[in-house]
Order: sequence, then structure tokens, then C-alpha cells
Amino acid sequence: METFFQDILYPGSIERLDALIDGNADAVSARLILLPHAEASLVAPFYSSALKGLSGKRILFLAPMHNERMQSHSDDSLLTVSEGMLNGVHVESAPSITVENSILEEEYSLELFLAFLSRISEGNTVIPIFTSLSGRKEIRQLASYLEAFSDEVIVISGNLASGNTNQEAYRSASLALSLLKNNESLLDEGNRGHLSGCCWQLLEATRGVGGSFTLIASRCGESVSNELVEAEGKVYQVFAVRK
Repeated sequence: METFFQDILYPGSIERLDALIDGNADAVSARLILLPHAEASLVAPFYSSALKGLSGKRILFLAPMHNERMQSHSDDSLLTVSEGMLNGVHVESAPSITVENSILEEEYSLELFLAFLSRISEGNTVIPIFTSLSGRKEIRQLASYLEAFSDEVIVISGNLASGNTNQEAYRSASLALSLLKNNESLLDEGNRGHLSGCCWQLLEATRGVGGSFTLIASRCGESVSNELVEAEGKVYQVFAVRK
């Protein structure tokens, strides 16, 4: 399959991509991994740790659709892509979900993820699902669908919170993390507009995975921390796991 975002969001050069990867990062073992998507140099430390322990694993990759044209083009809230090789990684279509390869031209999250995975891990099969979840019913339908994937590691690609100001983004991120750590539903707060990130619906759909939700690290603007701190930035990029 064709790639579209080399030298835009990640280096097309293997040598430059390898230079971003921390070979000494500690591996993280988890049933579910939340990883942010952004320009490669910003997220490389998170990916270096998260992907190090995934060799030989089947990975269910979940990502929100951002492009309005793509969302309106399809009547389906879930899309997948054809089986094949992308960035040196075997990609498998998700069963019973509409195949729409043009999503790869609109959404960079899978291509970015596979670029890192190909350099850090080996022997993987990735099953991608792109989502446009507009309500409670679609979130529950996805949660039910995911019950068939008991052996796969789930990776959610998305940013936890965003806002017009750093205070708004911080409030949203703090609320989302509190709900997730207590394994409480995100639906009510999300529907009230109190959760601003692109992936809260996916985090709600995967609550049934079980295990404790643990923050590993967060980035907001130039601030990187192993805690959630209010910083001068409007997007919270979070690396977290369910073990």
C-alpha cells in the first residue's frame, strides 16, 4: 500500500527515523496502550517505550477520523483498509468492516505508527480500525465488536484533550484521567462537552478491556512529565496503558 506522509509527519529516511528512537527506553507490557499522534519528533519518546515489547504480537489499532469529508463520505462509523504491507508491516483488514483505502490519504495516524513499529518491533500483524463514533449506540456497538479480540494488544492513537486555552485543555485532560483511573464512564461528561480530546469515545469503548488505567507520561507544549501538569499548550498528548 502507498504511503502519503513521509517527510511531512515522520522522516522518509530510515536513518533519520532511527535517530529519533530511544534504544534504551524501558519496554511497557500492557493489554491496551494509548499513544498520541503528532509530528514524529514530539511522540518518539513515547513510541520508543510503548512498542519495544510488542514483537510477534497481533495489534488492534484504533484511531478516530478527523477529516469531515471522509466522515461524510461513508455511512459507516467504522472503516478498515485492505490486507497488505505498509511501511514494512503486515496489515490485515478488520473482519466485517467496510474497506476504504482512501482513508490512508486523509488520516496519518496509522502510517506514523507503522513507521515506528517497523523499526522497533518485528513479526507483527496490525488490524486497523478508523472510527467516527457520534453517540452512545455506536460506542457500545464498537465495545461489543471488540470482545472478539481477546488475544490482541489494543493500541489507541489519539490525543487526550485539546482546548482554546491551556486551562481548558488541562481541565479536560484532568477530568478524563480521573474517570479512567476510577473506571467510570466517560459518556455523560463527553456528551456534555467536557471532554475535548479526539479519542475519549475510543477510551469509553475499551473500558471493558479491564485492568487499571495508568498514566506513563504526558506532553503539553514543551512540557513533558510523568504526571499531568498544567502547561503552556493547548493539546495534551498522553502515553498511558491498561495492564
